[in-house]
Amino acid sequence: NGEKESHIEYSMELKKLKESGKKIFVVTAGHDISRDPFQYNGGERESAEGIEFKDLLSYYGEFGYNDAIAFNEEHLSYVAELSDDVRLLVICNDTAEGNNKTYDDEFLKWIEEQAKKAKADGKMMIAMEHYPVLPGQPILALIPDARQKESKKLIETLADNGVHLIFTGHMHNQSVNVVETEKGNKFYDVLKWVALLFIPALATLLTVLGDIWDISIMANISATVSAIGLFIGACIGISTKQYYSGIPTDKQANAFETTEPESPNEEV
Repeated sequence: NGEKESHIEYSMELKKLKESGKKIFVVTAGHDISRDPFQYNGGERESAEGIEFKDLLSYYGEFGYNDAIAFNEEHLSYVAELSDDVRLLVICNDTAEGNNKTYDDEFLKWIEEQAKKAKADGKMMIAMEHYPVLPGQPILALIPDARQKESKKLIETLADNGVHLIFTGHMHNQSVNVVETEKGNKFYDVLKWVALLFIPALATLLTVLGDIWDISIMANISATVSAIGLFIGACIGISTKQYYSGIPTDKQANAFETTEPESPNEEV
C-alpha cells in the first residue's frame, strides 16, 4: 500500500531470485503507490513513508525495464524478449496522475506499434497487465475496479494486431475467458492455475491425510479429484492444440494468426 520499506524489502527478494538464475519481469499496479501510505505495527495501522510513481524504476528497473527493447516511460510499460521466438508486452494503466486509468489514444498507438513490430519480426507476442481486461465472472463486470476501464479498445488493439493472449491479476480470481473482436480475432485470458497447481496439490493432500488417519475413502476421493484435474488439463491442452493446429513446428511462433478484413477492391 505504497510503503517505502515494503518496496525495499520486496526488491531485495526479487534480486535473490534473479541471482539464482530466474528471469524476472515486473508490472507495477495501484497498490505500489498511495497518497496515504500505511503500515501495521503490532496489529495497529499507522502512517508510513511512501514513494512516488517516478521512484518505481529505482526499485524495479533491473527486473525487465532496463533490458527492454521498447519502453514507455509515462506508463512504465515495456517489451521484453522472452526467447528467440516470443516477446512479452508489459502494459500498465497507472501514471503519475493516478491509478487504473483509461488508456488514451496515444498509449494505444504505442501498444499497436509494438504488436505490429513483433509480427513483422516473426515473433509471437503475449501480454501482461495487472488489471483483468475481461471479467473473471459476469458479476465482476459490475465492479468498476475489477477490470481495465474501457477494455474493449485494448482488446481490439491487441487481438487485431496479432496479440491474442494476456496474463492478468488483481482480483485473485482464476478463470478462463475468451472474446472475439468485430474483425473475428479471438482474445484469451487462459486459466492454468487450477489444473496445474491446485488440483494436483489437493489430490496429494487428500492421499496423505488418508494415510495418516487411516481413512480408506480418501483414496477414492483423491482419485476423483485427480480425474477432474486431468479433464481440465486435457481441455487446456485441446485449446492449446487448436492455437497451433495446422501450423508447421518452425512456424509456431506465429501461431496466433490475425484475421485481416477483406479489401473491397480485392479480385476473386
